[in-house]
Amino acid sequence: MAPHGFGKSVNLEMLRYFLEMPVHSNGSEIKDKKKTRNFQIFSNLKIMKEQEFFEKHFAKYPIIFIDYKPLVNVSSYDDFIFKIKEIIHKCFKQHSYLAQVRSLWEAGYYDILCFKNYTDSKLYQQLDEYHIKLGLKFLSELLYEHFKIKPLALIDEYNSYINGIIFTKNKDISKITNLLKRIHVPFVKNLGRVFSTGVFYSTTDIDVNDFLFLHDHKFSKYYGLIEHELTEVLNRYTRDKDEVELLTKYIHKYYNGYKIIKTNSRVYNIYSTLKYLHSQQTQVNHLVKPNFYDSFLDVFRTPDIKFEIFQLIDEKSVVLSERNLLLLKEDILAIKSLIASEQPENINQIVYALLLQLGYLTYTEHDGILDGFYILEIPNEEMKNELRSVLNDGVLQQYNFDMKIINKFNNILDDIYEVTNEKIEFKVLLNTLDSLIQESNFTVSNINDFQTSLISILREKFLNVKSIVKEIDGSIFIRLKNQNDVTFFIETVSMKRRRTISPEIMKRCTEKTVKQIIKGYINKVKRFTVNNLICFGICVGVTTFKDGTIMRYVGLSLSKKFKPSDNINDITTIT
Repeated sequence: MAPHGFGKSVNLEMLRYFLEMPVHSNGSEIKDKKKTRNFQIFSNLKIMKEQEFFEKHFAKYPIIFIDYKPLVNVSSYDDFIFKIKEIIHKCFKQHSYLAQVRSLWEAGYYDILCFKNYTDSKLYQQLDEYHIKLGLKFLSELLYEHFKIKPLALIDEYNSYINGIIFTKNKDISKITNLLKRIHVPFVKNLGRVFSTGVFYSTTDIDVNDFLFLHDHKFSKYYGLIEHELTEVLNRYTRDKDEVELLTKYIHKYYNGYKIIKTNSRVYNIYSTLKYLHSQQTQVNHLVKPNFYDSFLDVFRTPDIKFEIFQLIDEKSVVLSERNLLLLKEDILAIKSLIASEQPENINQIVYALLLQLGYLTYTEHDGILDGFYILEIPNEEMKNELRSVLNDGVLQQYNFDMKIINKFNNILDDIYEVTNEKIEFKVLLNTLDSLIQESNFTVSNINDFQTSLISILREKFLNVKSIVKEIDGSIFIRLKNQNDVTFFIETVSMKRRRTISPEIMKRCTEKTVKQIIKGYINKVKRFTVNNLICFGICVGVTTFKDGTIMRYVGLSLSKKFKPSDNINDITTIT
């Protein structure tokens, strides 16, 4: 088990090239292995130094290679049946040469017409459930009968169907897992060994040993780049020692953060590291968004979860027991309920497990934590940025924030560079923020979550800077600092009324908020009594009338200390 980007599929392909017995078109074994393409792949690699091991295992086994990635977006049981038939068909096509092996069919024990039902590009589509269940078992029997060696199975993304189950409206989880069990149980009995990869814990109840990502086991060092491998990669990339040092620092910050339990060996995301070296684009996320991304956003609609992720981005951590690190069958159902706007028990812990298995979080042991418990945190800047993106994409969708207005607001923020800048349009900044809030769709029931979401959008310009977030009595406070050494204080408060809220009330509310920032955070802390300060006070209000009509109100205030002549107590307000 490992997240995407750590080399699961590459390792499995490598095993296939190393172990698979080459055959002629008539099914006879190719004896001179040195002339094969697979031998050429390994001929100059370190494995050749292990001569005894190489001769014992190279090209010695019939291999059944199963790629379950097409199941990642299964939408129904019928869709699953359609895709599993194609997967089984491809397994048989790998061994279509068996049709030429007369000794298999002459005795009449095996039916060649049945075999061709699996290999034919049209006939396989007509397979019924009975033949789906027994297809892989049938193939393994044929391979053993022909080679007199139990075949090995290599299964890529063994449980990819879980993505489809979680993030679609698919209600057929039991039917799908039961059919997979009926396919696998008779199949594995005929195999010499099975090696499978996946993101999630096994859920089909067959006898599978799960090796967890980052746990100290015999496979742990083969997933991701470990320290000396990264050094080798960088030394191949450039001979300039200074450049190697700079690249190492950047990669450590953006793609590191994963450590193998007990050994503390660092592990880097292979895919992101190599994509960065190829593109040389800094502060760019190289992760590919999954097919289920839109549904994945629904996981973060719940205010509690949204705020917890917000806290993790601000370098907080959580503690989880070892059992809760795994995403079990009942947890999958709980996440489906969450996406359907229900609130299952212990859902926060389940979401942590989901994010952990997808690679958004990592876990470590700690001296102050009891045995069997782990600290979870975001591993690196790439994952922080990705979670920010997930939160913001969800917020844009949930509250109908206008991206054009956000871009305008951000462009004004880009003008805030230095003390002597006279071109900053602070009133325009307030008016733009007012437009953004007015055109969104917050209500009485979601006004507190709306504030968290608004803060999430506003902080987008500060991706690489620490911030402080506090949630107090329905208000949210945040301090941000950008790369131009400008400090932003933002506090939001909310009001709920059953009658009209006057502009004067909104004005008093928002100005009071700014005064609280000045009194509570600036005047008390000496290091903030300098230039380059901006304080935002935001008050959002909702009135729900008896006839169900909803009226929204926005009050905004701003004070600044950008040059010596500025008075931090001078407040600009719009309502």
